[in-house]
Amino acid sequence: MRWIWLVVLLAGCDTAYLQQMDSKTARMSELRTREGVCVEAHAVSARSFEGLQGYIQTCARRGSAQTLHDNPSDNVAIVDVQMHTIGAATPDRWQLTILHNGVRVYQGMLPHSIPALPGTPGGYWHGIAVVPMPEPWGPGRWDFQYVAEFDTEIRAATWITFGGAVTAAPGAAAVAAEDPCKALPDCTRSGLCTGHGEKCIAGKDADCKASGGCRMAGLCHADAGKCVK
Repeated sequence: MRWIWLVVLLAGCDTAYLQQMDSKTARMSELRTREGVCVEAHAVSARSFEGLQGYIQTCARRGSAQTLHDNPSDNVAIVDVQMHTIGAATPDRWQLTILHNGVRVYQGMLPHSIPALPGTPGGYWHGIAVVPMPEPWGPGRWDFQYVAEFDTEIRAATWITFGGAVTAAPGAAAVAAEDPCKALPDCTRSGLCTGHGEKCIAGKDADCKASGGCRMAGLCHADAGKCVK
């Protein structure tokens, strides 16, 4: 019985670790830096015993700042697929879905822009893809969701939120005029409905009480910009 509980505890810790992801709030001006705005997510298998498969880095960029190929009108997502094997790191074996404020703007297999290259000995292979954006980068939340073609239970997800005036979803114009944060998914999900500089926070208890976090987890009171019990 002792061993059974040990396995259960280790599995729980592993699952929590595997759910980690990088997300970021950034200024629109950061799109014009040389690297752009980058976030990284763990590529994990739904079969917990297989665990961490690798990483996928997504960089939002406008133009190629500080290079001879600078063109501010270019809006691209640069993807670095980092996996243990050359096959898994091949970009065109991954499907990417991009959402802007909860609305899908792109879905397709990654273009095979650069062949997978080995990293450090014993490390990860890297496959680079450049995805032309179907619409310019703009304020609001951008979600990046990846699914492996060779095993659809291997997935990765992350997001970037750009500060500034938010483009509201259809029907939300009146709400967005009051506070742009109210038009974002994090408002209904986590109570982050009040604008504070370039961020959206839980500014009052009413923000939290109307959120899914309050109904599902009892996070109904605002404290230090977050919803808590």
